[in-house]
Amino acid sequence: MAGFAEHARAGVRSYGVFVLAAVALWLARDPLTVDVSTYTLPISDEIWSTALSGALCFALAFVGATFPDTDIKSRPQMMFYRALFVVDAALIALYYSRGAVIYLQAAALLGLAAMAPLLGKHRGWTHSRLAMLAVPSPLLLLPILTDNALVWVGLPYYLAAVIGYASHLYKDGMLFRR
Repeated sequence: MAGFAEHARAGVRSYGVFVLAAVALWLARDPLTVDVSTYTLPISDEIWSTALSGALCFALAFVGATFPDTDIKSRPQMMFYRALFVVDAALIALYYSRGAVIYLQAAALLGLAAMAPLLGKHRGWTHSRLAMLAVPSPLLLLPILTDNALVWVGLPYYLAAVIGYASHLYKDGMLFRR
């Protein structure tokens, strides 16, 4: 079975291959025609936003690739709970500074969800195909629920996390197992 570093590399590489394939399909459909003698690189807010979204997708592929091993004492578990502690503390601080109950509710839900990996055995529910689709689902569903409309803003982030998660299950020999 693969270790932390191998899972992390596999998740990021898998997402990289997905991105390259998507870009190749996009370019095949709508090829770029650029006169390189007069072309200057446009530096705009849109480019920075796209770069930030791309970096976030690779980070989510990394998280997805390492999340299934949070059900045992491991490096991913330590990273996961440290990050959740910081986010939870920030949500509680936002509640006290702004007085909006939604921050406290989010902190409570995050704390409850953080305990979920500890409820099963190693290679239990966290190593299932259902978990691969369900665990990252808030990335897809929260934008839809907050906008009260069918928006696909979260789809790239959801796909990144699912691809990372799938690479973990594949490396552990559990993705195509019956």
